Amino acid sequence: MRWYVWPLFALIMGFAIGGSFVSSVFYPPNELRHSQANYQSKQDSQASTPNKEPDSESFWVRTTDDPVAFFTGVLALFTLVLAVSTVGLWIVTQSIFRDGQVTTEKQLRAYVHVVRVKIEHVSDGYTPTVNVKFMNFGQTLARFVVCNLEVAFGFGGPFKKKNVNDTHRKGFELGPQQDAEFSGFFSLDHIGGLREALNSNLFEMYVSGTIEYVDVFNKRRLTNFNFKLHVNPEGLEDSDAFTMCEDGNDSSPY
Repeated sequence: MRWYVWPLFALIMGFAIGGSFVSSVFYPPNELRHSQANYQSKQDSQASTPNKEPDSESFWVRTTDDPVAFFTGVLALFTLVLAVSTVGLWIVTQSIFRDGQVTTEKQLRAYVHVVRVKIEHVSDGYTPTVNVKFMNFGQTLARFVVCNLEVAFGFGGPFKKKNVNDTHRKGFELGPQQDAEFSGFFSLDHIGGLREALNSNLFEMYVSGTIEYVDVFNKRRLTNFNFKLHVNPEGLEDSDAFTMCEDGNDSSPY
């Protein structure tokens, strides 16, 4: 039902009852017309009294003297109160409905977050690989999951230019409490002396990216992640010693 139906109904009823009330006041019932002569005499008497305006008192007099008009006026008043109450109830109901819908989405939607980041093949002659594991912590399915992975090197923060590796561009499904992994290749030899710089903590390695998905409420969600590698003092090796950075880790609302 459209939102404006009840307010429109209340407005029409208010006009109908109000029109009936005004009609009964200005047009007395048939059984009261025989007293027209008495009313005329009373008006003539009031006209002869100074500072009296009979026309200004006729509305109130007719209302209080006519039981039908008085009852109609009370009914119109109650109708007005009912109309206002109906509109107020509709507003409160809509607010409760919206709050309930938001709460339901919070409780039932999918929540996809990273649980582990590690690097592999950094010293065995193969192409170095960064691997990211993530999980759906929600109670419902995450659909069209798409992962974007970026590897960067810097000091005190990553360089703006990064090696970007996109995987699973078509998207896949991730059920409740189900996890998945995706990997991306990167190079330690595109910058001279990078390995030595990492071993000496002159450079830092960052792994960041996004996870995009659609929940069962057909809303697009986005999770951003940003992790930094802590290099073993004995040298660079396969490791999952990544910690979450202070910034770059957030998700869509709720």
